Amino acid sequence: MSLVSWADRQPANNKSLSEKMQGNKWNIWLPIALIIGCLAIFHFLHSGNYLNGSSKAPSHRKEQQYVELMQHKQGTQWLKRCTDELLTDGWQPRNLSRPLYILLLGLEGSGHHMTHQALDDYTNSTQRYTPEVYNWDNETAPYTFTTASELKASLLKQDWFHPNTRSVVLDGQNSCPSGSNGVIRSPYRCPDPFLWLELENQGLLDIRFVFLSRPFGDSVFSALRRKFTQSVDMQLRLEEFSASYLTSALHALPCSHTYILPYATAKDHSRSLMKFLELKGRANFRELSKTSGSPLGEAWVDLCPFADTEQECTEQVLEKINNFERSHGLQWDWLN
Repeated sequence: MSLVSWADRQPANNKSLSEKMQGNKWNIWLPIALIIGCLAIFHFLHSGNYLNGSSKAPSHRKEQQYVELMQHKQGTQWLKRCTDELLTDGWQPRNLSRPLYILLLGLEGSGHHMTHQALDDYTNSTQRYTPEVYNWDNETAPYTFTTASELKASLLKQDWFHPNTRSVVLDGQNSCPSGSNGVIRSPYRCPDPFLWLELENQGLLDIRFVFLSRPFGDSVFSALRRKFTQSVDMQLRLEEFSASYLTSALHALPCSHTYILPYATAKDHSRSLMKFLELKGRANFRELSKTSGSPLGEAWVDLCPFADTEQECTEQVLEKINNFERSHGLQWDWLN
């Protein structure tokens, strides 16, 4: 081969070598770029400091929204226990082959009727009933049944309960304690959430618990103003039992089935609550009733037989409630 002919072929060979080098460069850098991109995405997803210093990827956005709404309860035992679980595992998905049973749980005066109306307005499939499944035999006695099998038998007798359907039942009128207006409500007359949970485990229904949260003193004052009892001390004791009972239940029930609805900020939960229940629409929370700063109305005459004016009675009642709450309130942190 001549030098000329060899030289003539050099540009072609050099070009081919350059192309090969360019291709090798991409073969080296492309995997590196992909690795860097994946690390950046991983860091972004895990860099959110949502609550209590924990870093969680937003895999459950509806639960994340709820946790953010509940940041004012950051120190409560329930939120400490449930935050990570909700952001990791989420709420229990609804089983559309079973009825959805929504049980409102809260002190007298914590917003049962308000919440019932809010859900009823925007859920066309909700039955507007006060279920008679509890079988109260008189105004002071507890349940006439104590097992899930007895509750199931009572439930199946109701013409509004339809097994194996996607119907929705709202049990929103049974406060804790429950009873008719004007009578002393036995503290034993509280729905037992664990019996309902057992019925879900048996495949009869899907149960969701909505705990109504309102400061203890405001709930007591609301009940007194509406004449549920005519004694401040008795109403305080009834609400004390109920608050302790509900707090124990809240801490023991699975986080995936429970929702705390604060009375004062209920409107902020209009969408989040419906997502928890997997119902379409937006709960319509109307104007809230006044809290303990409002007058007692006609109730003051019976509550304060030695007071000369409604204002004097109101001050006496509020002082008694505040003293009681200062010595007990920390036990029920989720109410505030």
